[in-house]
Amino acid sequence: MLKLSRQSAHLFILTACLSVAACTNVVSGTSLTAGSPPAPQDELLRRGVSELENGRVDDARRSFRQVLKYDPRNAKAHLALATTFEADALDGDVPKRDL
Repeated sequence: MLKLSRQSAHLFILTACLSVAACTNVVSGTSLTAGSPPAPQDELLRRGVSELENGRVDDARRSFRQVLKYDPRNAKAHLALATTFEADALDGDVPKRDL
């Protein structure tokens, strides 16, 4: 059985969710066609995922926040942004708080 660290597991889940969601353009509600250029927020989302996968959490966070400036209701960007904060917490960069 494959054993992943908690952070690796979360990155895997995030990547899988975003890969499935990338099949349609949620922002405009239309499918992406081969000839259409990606929307700026789609490119920022892809860049953020790449940065997160390469361990550049702060850069990824900036990219996801830029997506949310274009579309504040973008669920993929909110999920990805939450993952950056969880990555910091798992690394011990953020103190744990009781809710």
